[in-house]
Amino acid sequence: VVRDFGHDGRQRAGGSSALGGGAIAVGATIDVGSAQLGVIAAFGLSNRWRTRQSTQQLSTDPNLAGGLQSEFNRVITDNRAVANALVGFGLELDRHKFRWTNLYIRDTIKQARLGRGTEANAVGRDFLRQDTAWFERQLIDTQLVAELNFDPLKVELRGAYANTQREAPYERSFIYVRTNQPTPTGNRFINDLGGNQNGSARFAFSDLNETLWSGGIDVTYRALSNLTL
Repeated sequence: VVRDFGHDGRQRAGGSSALGGGAIAVGATIDVGSAQLGVIAAFGLSNRWRTRQSTQQLSTDPNLAGGLQSEFNRVITDNRAVANALVGFGLELDRHKFRWTNLYIRDTIKQARLGRGTEANAVGRDFLRQDTAWFERQLIDTQLVAELNFDPLKVELRGAYANTQREAPYERSFIYVRTNQPTPTGNRFINDLGGNQNGSARFAFSDLNETLWSGGIDVTYRALSNLTL
């Protein structure tokens, strides 16, 4: 069960409230002597909030026929900012064509999750889960393509570079436990860092950086009017 709410707490379709953003795209073709040069550029920026209320259940039976291992009601809020840019150039020179395409995407999410529920292996206890995280993802991609036509010989050359990054510098997860026992603190959610039954804390850091170089060549020769190699 998932319900979406706007920033004012009212349920609304889509579940997103844009704080700001926009996009622009321009293009032009220029004659350079006997050649034609084409340029295209597009830029976009968005900043959105999204809040979701959900019920999350985990069954003790793989076929979902048994009881529940855990059941939590959770509220998840994301603040997501995305920036992107595309710049491309194309050149037609006689029978030859050249293209250079560049892409950039930056996607950042700040997320908070709060959930309250029960677990089958801790009868009588209530749990409160609190998670916060920050994710930064980035893609840079550039590609060069040359289509050379030396009729009856055609050659296509391709080369590309891509770099992806993902950083999650500080993921925090806390579990608080309420025992519901007749003790001075039995009616309060407490985390004494004693493990799942008495609360716990987890901190995670991750950093991914991947670079890819690629290239290719296609050669086509028309030997006869109905035969191409």
